[in-house]
Amino acid sequence: MSTRTPVPARKISSLTGRIWLMGIVFISFVCSVLLLLWLGRGDGIAPHLKLSALGKLAGFYLPLLSLMAAFYFVGTAGRRRSATVPIDAFVFAMVIVFLWVLIPLFLLSFLFVEDFLVTIEKVKPFGDSLALAAVGYYFAKN
Repeated sequence: MSTRTPVPARKISSLTGRIWLMGIVFISFVCSVLLLLWLGRGDGIAPHLKLSALGKLAGFYLPLLSLMAAFYFVGTAGRRRSATVPIDAFVFAMVIVFLWVLIPLFLLSFLFVEDFLVTIEKVKPFGDSLALAAVGYYFAKN
């Protein structure tokens, strides 16, 4: 009869996970803005549409980024700096957030700006809820 020792759960540093999540959102935001500006170079996009699209991009990314930043700065105070989080919570949050923040890049790549503005307005409430829930789940595990 052999006795099996349980495999310890894999963990990730809480600080590392927070930085990865915020980095993914920030880099996606910057890439989306740069893509929009590149598509609108010259007279590719009317100025009022470009300004409207920039506002929609900010409204898409900044709430998620500000929530993560708030959790980051609260979590780095005191004893939580060395905390660890189960890897499955991190992977779950990373996959959901990564898929969510790539949506504007895909929409800008394949749709006209007018269609982008309409589509982003329609999908934002559903995806925001899912992405914020994933981030909340991750930070609740800290």
